[in-house]
Amino acid sequence: MLNFRRLLEERKSPIGVGVVGAGYMASGVMDAVRRAVGMELIGAFAPDEAAARAALEQYAPGAKVLRLEDLCGDGSIEVVVDGTADPELGARAAMLALQNDKHVISVNVECDATIGHILARRAAERGLVYTATAGDEPGELKVLHDHYDALGFRVVALGKGKNNPLRHSATPDDMKASLPDNGITARQVASFVDGSKTMFEMASIGNAVGFGPDVPGMHGPECTLAEIPQRFREKDAGGILSREGVVDFVTGPDISGGVWIVVYTDEPRVRSDFRYLKIGEGPYYLFYATGEGQYLRVAERCADYLISDQHPDGYWLRGGKIKTSSTAEFCVWLMNLLAVVDIVGLRRGSGC
Repeated sequence: MLNFRRLLEERKSPIGVGVVGAGYMASGVMDAVRRAVGMELIGAFAPDEAAARAALEQYAPGAKVLRLEDLCGDGSIEVVVDGTADPELGARAAMLALQNDKHVISVNVECDATIGHILARRAAERGLVYTATAGDEPGELKVLHDHYDALGFRVVALGKGKNNPLRHSATPDDMKASLPDNGITARQVASFVDGSKTMFEMASIGNAVGFGPDVPGMHGPECTLAEIPQRFREKDAGGILSREGVVDFVTGPDISGGVWIVVYTDEPRVRSDFRYLKIGEGPYYLFYATGEGQYLRVAERCADYLISDQHPDGYWLRGGKIKTSSTAEFCVWLMNLLAVVDIVGLRRGSGC
């Protein structure tokens, strides 16, 4: 198992990071990068320059407030993190960053669900990486999917635990009275409650792995953990699905804010071992991860891509950004498979 801290400490210079945005998520990214080993926050851009300046003064006093064009063109920045929830700004920032040979890590699921496939293709054409980040629901679900898929399990469903009851009629004005004092806006909270944020998130992971909703809007039942593998299976097996390979969500307190995967196996040895380990009888099994601050893993993602592809002295092992013998995406996939990046809070679920 690779030691990320050692590899980062062995680099001759820290990984330079630029952040787009200054709100709740972007400021969290600034704080995470500031504290990370072998990384340096070079600068930030936000449409509200005063907000960007205030965030940097609090979390990274040594960093600069930059124009977007200057941030994406800064030679000391290797990775640009989109910490906004604005599809238009996210698209503009990502395109500028890629044009300037920067890797792009997005915490902007609204942008990713809309044109993420285009940005990923543009990045691949230049030998770069565009990706959503681990920590947020789509990224954590991608890690779960790739892990169990690579181990030969049949992935039946991927989902998240919605942390509040679904209310389609919610508006920003409705949310103002109960708005948390952490920088999240009323508009953002309304998108959580009315389900639109969940729809973006599940569209993002669905696009990434080729899954889709079983029904328009998904099922979204209220479930306990034990009920998830019972409900999310095909109808002829006693569940609610018309097919496998779907994305969905559940409500209820058991997995509020977390992510989950339902897999199937009829392998006798696996089922025997899972029975011994008290994971369940099977053949349907649930595994899940509890939620954590999404921005906490952005720094890890930045390091993930660069140390997988660079010598500690700083030169690119692939011999250039255009002609590549292997892609950074494959390096990351392989490292995830080898459990370099653990899922915080991964727990045994239940099988039935």
